[in-house]
This record gives sequence, C-alpha cells and structure tokens, in this order.
Amino acid sequence: MAIGYINVRVTTSRALYPLEDAFVSVTKNEQDKVSLLGFRVTDKDGKTETIIVETPDIELSQQPNNSNSFTSCNIRIDHPQYYSLIINDVQIFAENITLQEVELIPLEENATINSRIKSINIPAQNL
Repeated sequence: MAIGYINVRVTTSRALYPLEDAFVSVTKNEQDKVSLLGFRVTDKDGKTETIIVETPDIELSQQPNNSNSFTSCNIRIDHPQYYSLIINDVQIFAENITLQEVELIPLEENATINSRIKSINIPAQNL
C-alpha cells in the first residue's frame, strides 16, 4: 500500500467566492460498510486541510489496463445555506495530491429537505 492525498476547495457563484464553514466528509465503500477517511471544515479560502488516503502502490498506476491503480472515494459537502453535493468515485492515486474543486448552489427559499442533495458520478479512467 501507498499514500495519496486529497484537498477540497469549495466555492460559490461560478467559483468566484470561497465558501467558509462547509462540512466535507470523505468516505470509502469497503465490502458491506462505509469507512470515514476524513472530515474537515473549509477555511476562509474555501479549502480543507489535506486528508491522507491509503492507495495501491504507484507501480500499479503505471501499468496499462490496471483497474486497481487508485483508491475510489466519495465526497459529501454540506452547508446550511446551500444544496448539499455528493461526488462519487473520486480517484486518489499514490504519491499524488487530488484537488477536488466544488461549486455549491445557494438554496432556494422553498427548498424541501428531500431536494437539498445533488449527486455527481465520476466514471473510472481508462489508464
């Protein structure tokens, strides 16, 4: 096993304004359970502190057609005044920093609790 890193930057208004105090959780699906890899709150620049993630060895990411060359994580971003966002299957590679840029959309005045969450699925890379 090796180590990879993930940082999340949360903004609003077409990435013009950083979003402070957003809650960011990074999880990994493992067989029948979900493991929390890290929980951070964004700073005044909309950035989280780095989260360390175990990854497959770097040699695996340098071999063609190897589907086990990265760790797949899910990121959830919440803020009371914005729609929540879930990003599935974010890919973390050994010895690399993944920077996930996220733009949150302000809540509409009449938004219901069921409509507050949006999801994005990232397809696996063909390495």
